[in-house]
Amino acid sequence: MGAKQTALGPLGAKFFSLMQTRNQNLVKLGELQTVLKLTPGQEQTLLKRLADNGFLLRLQKGVYLVPKKLPAGGSWRPNDYYVIDQFMKLSNAKYYIGGFSAVYYHGLVQQVVDQFTIYNDKYTGIKNFGQLRVSFIKVSKKRIAGYTRVSVPNSGTVNMATLAKTLVDLIQDWSRYMLLEEAYTWMTQACKETEFLQELILLVSKVANKVTIRRIAYWLWRNGVSQKKLMPLIQQLSPVKDYIVLYPNKQKIGNKNKKWWVLDNGEQT
Repeated sequence: MGAKQTALGPLGAKFFSLMQTRNQNLVKLGELQTVLKLTPGQEQTLLKRLADNGFLLRLQKGVYLVPKKLPAGGSWRPNDYYVIDQFMKLSNAKYYIGGFSAVYYHGLVQQVVDQFTIYNDKYTGIKNFGQLRVSFIKVSKKRIAGYTRVSVPNSGTVNMATLAKTLVDLIQDWSRYMLLEEAYTWMTQACKETEFLQELILLVSKVANKVTIRRIAYWLWRNGVSQKKLMPLIQQLSPVKDYIVLYPNKQKIGNKNKKWWVLDNGEQT
């Protein structure tokens, strides 16, 4: 008998037969005691053993993700997007995949990311789901916008930041990603499409903070977008007399623009 079959055991086989009969992809502590005639301790031991041997994936305390069928000859590695969506549904959290994950998804870079970034309204910090590593960023519900439900092969659908929201996050959270110059360049290229420009301006007016609104409004204006088109952003701004820098990671040297009260410190040698 193979090592995996031994680890599964007769009780594990009964468990998977039950899950397949029920077409069940999640199991929680307390569900198996009656049907499999287990004590609470036996149930906990069974699920932990199956998870430790790679047959299940632990989503959170007492909750496990179940494969549709036993993995052939090895541990189960469910699709990363599938795990994320199942965990967020279980948590009843609003979320979207953003950051480097969204940058890669939209084809802005070719380098595959080794961890996912999830903007959400419940969690902050790093969580591991088996081999999957996820960075959670807790934000206000106001910021959880500008995403779309996208289909991912072999995993169903997930909430993914739109290109516009991806760029807004790169600018507002510039110190986290250090892609500010790239974000401005990508934004300029994308705004050649009128539909995208309209989407971006509307999104920024609804979800960005005041500093980000000024930076993006100034950048668009500097690149030829008319004040009329920028009116939704202008309406969100109050009169100010303090300059902000276009690039907070560069020296505060450059041209001061009093229209937007932005110090343009982009041209440095």
